[in-house]
Amino acid sequence: MSQPSATGPVLAVVLALSIPAVASLVYLARGSPSLPDHPQADTRTAAPSTASDVPGHADFAAVVVKLEQQLKEHPDDTEKWLLLARSQAEIGNWQKSADAYRRVIDQKGANAEVFAGYGEMLVMIAQGVVTPAARTAFETASKQDSTEIVSRYYLALGDAQGGSVQPAIDGWQKLAADLPADSNMRGEIKRRIEEAARAAGIAPPPFPPPAQATSETAAADMGASSEASPDPGPSAQDVAAAQSMSADDRQAFIRSMVARLAERLKSEPNDLEGWLRLGRAYGVLGQRDEAIDAYRHADGLLPSDSNRHAEIAADIAALGAK
Repeated sequence: MSQPSATGPVLAVVLALSIPAVASLVYLARGSPSLPDHPQADTRTAAPSTASDVPGHADFAAVVVKLEQQLKEHPDDTEKWLLLARSQAEIGNWQKSADAYRRVIDQKGANAEVFAGYGEMLVMIAQGVVTPAARTAFETASKQDSTEIVSRYYLALGDAQGGSVQPAIDGWQKLAADLPADSNMRGEIKRRIEEAARAAGIAPPPFPPPAQATSETAAADMGASSEASPDPGPSAQDVAAAQSMSADDRQAFIRSMVARLAERLKSEPNDLEGWLRLGRAYGVLGQRDEAIDAYRHADGLLPSDSNRHAEIAADIAALGAK
């Protein structure tokens, strides 16, 4: 992996250090056919036709090729089908992602997240429409886990597209109230509520406040609380200052941020999210071996039945690990 360029390494490392690792969420549907002012062709750009059209996704394209080769020899490997589904989604291959999710389901390896991912791909294939098949997948996901956020979002979207505006708004309101303030879904949900209310000729309800994070959740999201960790990450002032540095000084600044996180993890070795952030940061810096070590440390902290083993495996595979 190449070194970060001089034009944007600070942002890349800040993102790597500050964003918790979560399942990929390609939830922005391309318009709501039953709602006005949002023609499908105008609301989103078309999905890339090839992986090479997607900036920064060459690693995922390489993972796809490797996984497809492995699955020819081991077609019953459910975990690899799941990795393939997620990787295909990352580069915009909706149909191929749906096909891979379908293989996981057929092999009886599907949990709520898998059904939600499959339903999401069916929506993307249908240009933003929650089709009957997609709704069935989301309902199955919700039956398995009533808190699963992707299925809740799309079930409400399906209600709105079918003319059931109030149930849609109610569903989105409840989902928004369960999400933290920094969730990238809250803005999209607010927009959907407003356009659904406008279509029905009613006033949108007050948007609910975000869920209050517990101290444990906040610590995981930030790497540590301010009390537990005096250095949770770079401030906005740090980033602004770094942009005016020379290339050499900027590189030193970036590496110092990563070094501080690595040093903190020596005394807090059970900080799962911290190790994941460290892995992503090392990946940005092109330090492949260190990134893999950090990811594997994080993997060792997970219970054996965690769904996140597959996510970490995909991160490691993207680094070119065998």
